[in-house]
Amino acid sequence: MTALAPRLQSTLLEIVDLLETAGIHYYVGGSVMLALLGFDLEPEDIDFIVDGSSRSQVESFFEEAAKEPTGDPWRSGWLLRTRWKGQQIDVMGDLALQIDGSLARFPLVAEQRSRVGDAVVPLGSLRHWYHLYRVHKPARAEMIAQVLGDDEITRGAAELGIGDSFSPTLIVRIGNE
Repeated sequence: MTALAPRLQSTLLEIVDLLETAGIHYYVGGSVMLALLGFDLEPEDIDFIVDGSSRSQVESFFEEAAKEPTGDPWRSGWLLRTRWKGQQIDVMGDLALQIDGSLARFPLVAEQRSRVGDAVVPLGSLRHWYHLYRVHKPARAEMIAQVLGDDEITRGAAELGIGDSFSPTLIVRIGNE
């Protein structure tokens, strides 16, 4: 596991405590998820994926928050962009985006967990985030592809509802054309 910067870890744990105390179903995704899974990168923000019905509860946690519209390729129910003690926080309700011409809805299922301090933090699915990053940040898709087999990547496409439009030849691997 890659160690998180102290301020980032403190912020993560404070918001995890808020979400869990409120009974909000969530997981952590994005760069923090990757760092906690051992990928070598410095997270800039913390991405929380939550049940879309928890919007008003989540908004009540933050004094100032920009309720951002979602636009191409994003199709999430809502996005809340805010700061917590100086740290950038993005909370997405019902994460979804347009991938390969199809709408990919990300299940709110934490397949992995990581111990951070005294907490156990639920994390998203690498095979799902591979597909998000193919569209959003291809270099991260390349990193994830190094640890997932082709069958896992193809399975992720099927679970996201993009199996018919996803070609396994799109699997990004360093050294492959």
